[in-house]
Amino acid sequence: MLMKVADRVYDELRRAIVEGKYKPHQRLVESDLADDLAASRTPIRQSLQRLELEGLVFASRNGWVVREHSVLDIQRVYDVRIPLEGYAARLAAERATDQQLRHLEELHRSVSERMSPDNRIEFVKLHDELHDAIFVAAGNEVLRDAVLGYRQHPYNMRVAHLYSEGELTAAAKSHEELVQAICARDADLAEALARDHLALSREATLQRLKQFL
Repeated sequence: MLMKVADRVYDELRRAIVEGKYKPHQRLVESDLADDLAASRTPIRQSLQRLELEGLVFASRNGWVVREHSVLDIQRVYDVRIPLEGYAARLAAERATDQQLRHLEELHRSVSERMSPDNRIEFVKLHDELHDAIFVAAGNEVLRDAVLGYRQHPYNMRVAHLYSEGELTAAAKSHEELVQAICARDADLAEALARDHLALSREATLQRLKQFL
């Protein structure tokens, strides 16, 4: 039972950090978190230790603090994501079942239909679902786990509010081309498009984050 509580607390606390409820440099008090999350301090402490390993918080003399990520940190994240997500797109084109391909097409339609300057956070969440579906279609859990933590990162939500309508449209078009390549089982094109998509995302993200860092 304790492990189930610990997993719930970890998921909720991680989501709160990623979605910006807890801001960079904000101090996290274990007793306050225990009240907020309806849990004892033991699973709170366990969750914070897990998040420390992921680089989302750190322990200071005054307690736990939400970590701010530098431009260099984020560049390094993309250095990992670009080749691995490109390879995942290649594997998806080679291995996906027909049902998985239909699911990718449905997710892409959802992203396109809900894309709106007034609904950027929802766009980011659907974007993550689409990329996660590509990893599932790739059929390699080790690869998925290696990248998952890097994709679900606080900077994604922070910059989401700043994307222009043109950038959202370009992202949707990039997704469409990627999904089409995977569904056509063109592995070379799928890998190239995924890498190009993330390279553009890296440049846009770093430009936006300069407003914060």
